[in-house]
Amino acid sequence: MPKPLLPAPMMNRRVLLGSLGGMMVGGAAMARRPSDVVCSANAADYSVRDKLYWVGESFVWAGEMPCEGSVRTALIRQRPGQDAEVIRTLAHYQMCSTGLALGVRMITPEGIVHVYDAGGEFVQRLINPDSSATNLCLVSAGRFETELTNRGYTDIKTLAAGIPRMTDQGAAGPVPFLVIRRLPDILTTELLLFSGDAEPRRMTVDWPLASFSPSIFPDYQSGGWIAWSGNRHDLVDLGYPGVAVGRISPDFELDLKWIPVEDWMNNLIFFPVGARLGVTSSRASRNDWRYDGIYLETNSGWERRFASDLAPGTLSYSPDGRFIGWRETVSWDLSFQGVRRIPRIEDLAGS
Repeated sequence: MPKPLLPAPMMNRRVLLGSLGGMMVGGAAMARRPSDVVCSANAADYSVRDKLYWVGESFVWAGEMPCEGSVRTALIRQRPGQDAEVIRTLAHYQMCSTGLALGVRMITPEGIVHVYDAGGEFVQRLINPDSSATNLCLVSAGRFETELTNRGYTDIKTLAAGIPRMTDQGAAGPVPFLVIRRLPDILTTELLLFSGDAEPRRMTVDWPLASFSPSIFPDYQSGGWIAWSGNRHDLVDLGYPGVAVGRISPDFELDLKWIPVEDWMNNLIFFPVGARLGVTSSRASRNDWRYDGIYLETNSGWERRFASDLAPGTLSYSPDGRFIGWRETVSWDLSFQGVRRIPRIEDLAGS
């Protein structure tokens, strides 16, 4: 069963004092009102704008703060175990994954910049000098879905890009795509694996995934994907034992398991932790926070490892499965300088 949460004020105080990696401000700074704040180089003065991304050896995110009569947005980077740092100013806010793994594109005053890791080096590369671009986040998955529709593939419920394999010459091969397609029988699902111009590999499984709000999350550890079905109560009503979660390997092999429904489950997003799974759970209503947080699979079921008022869909993780990070909301009575959303970064090996 889930461990009980501390009372809300204590929980959030623990978050602020223990999870900011040293990003603290003094008492005088805490007393300032947001309208009085000048632009700051201190990463703790910025509220997390959207989600965290893993790039190489760091988490990065867009931070936002009121300053000098306007709002400033900046790229912030934090290595696990170290203080966060402001890297550069961003222009009108857009920041998104490259559609593969371990890279982010963003709009800066100089133009579109691609941030990625190259052998442990944090690289910022200008790829388009036009900072007014509006199609920054039109990632390859969206274009590929349009292409599939034009080719006659109907009833596509969702798809996700994978990690290209390296050729014998050391170059990256074509980007693979996993596609979930609905069949006439709602209790079955077709999986398709596309890679380059080759004909797709197909798999039809007795898995009511496509008809029940399917989701895919990249598995950066194996190079494959994790897929699961939403609407868990509908599945139970049909006689199924719970939530179906499948891990699909780059070789198109499926490992499917059924997870019994428990009270804490809501807005689930699964992610890999070695051979096991982790999952985030968050309430649709903030009036019921006692189950929210990060759960890890154990020998006997599930354990809530981190209690958190987390924002759904903001979790990211390192490919080795050690570090996870997400956006967390702090309570009004503990917020400072207008910061309402902070980065939460945890080490699974040390927890």
